[in-house]
Amino acid sequence: MSFEIWEKLHIRISAAQNDASIHAIVITHGTDTLEETAYFLHRTLVCIKPVILTGAMRPADDEDSDGPQNMAFALKQTEQLGAGVWVAFA
Repeated sequence: MSFEIWEKLHIRISAAQNDASIHAIVITHGTDTLEETAYFLHRTLVCIKPVILTGAMRPADDEDSDGPQNMAFALKQTEQLGAGVWVAFA
């Protein structure tokens, strides 16, 4: 992860925050720096919708991959959580 990517992410999320057809933003992210990205977004965004980051501890090709379950959980949280930056894992 780099500051340049954070800047691009910030711009895209800000645009989505202002799009009336979008009610929440879910971002898949690697787990090594997910909390750093969440903190950056928390400190720099003006959120009027939920921004939810999720990831997986086990790779997609693992028999017990947790990615699909975590994504489903994050998507479900779009109806539960208010405005702000959130991290969601099942």
